[in-house]
Amino acid sequence: MTIALAVVTSLIFAGTSLWCLFRLVTRGSALADRIQDLGHLVMSLLMIAMPWSWHPLLPPLVSLAAVAIMCATTFVSMLLHRVQRRRAAGWAVPPRLLCDVLMNTTMIWMLIHMVVGTTGSTVGTVESESHHGHQGTGGATLMETAPIMLGALLVVATVAFVIAGVKRARTASRPSRPAEHAGATTSYAVMSAGMALGVLGMTI
Repeated sequence: MTIALAVVTSLIFAGTSLWCLFRLVTRGSALADRIQDLGHLVMSLLMIAMPWSWHPLLPPLVSLAAVAIMCATTFVSMLLHRVQRRRAAGWAVPPRLLCDVLMNTTMIWMLIHMVVGTTGSTVGTVESESHHGHQGTGGATLMETAPIMLGALLVVATVAFVIAGVKRARTASRPSRPAEHAGATTSYAVMSAGMALGVLGMTI
């Protein structure tokens, strides 16, 4: 990853960290929303450090605990959603929760990549290149295709949330807290874009 991409990625997640913290502190929202905000805050804080070479200097338990919290909050949010939907017509999982699963999967892959790539060199202050030090054709294929596939899915998620956010904003005069929903949708678009930059940047 280049230094420019690392800076942009860190700045994006610094912004989402402040946004999630603001929502946690100021909103009198439902429990499920607060749980999701907590998971997003932890993810954003970890993603600030993820692109840089000093990230491996953090105790491994810090990264593992962060990913565990992210996965746990997503799982609990899904359970709460299913309970809320039990009396409604359908069990469909909201796109935001599917996006959480995708971002959690990306984070786990990035940590695995960092463990595998610890023997590689670093460029400037940025972490080692993903294609350096591959072992065998199979390993190289996996390490090269996984970030592209995850990044492509995140780009699709970003576009979908941007479109949804625009639609929400256009209905701001309607009830049911549309402005708040538009803000939440926009935050998902920003997080998806930042995560796409992070994982695709590892191939550069």
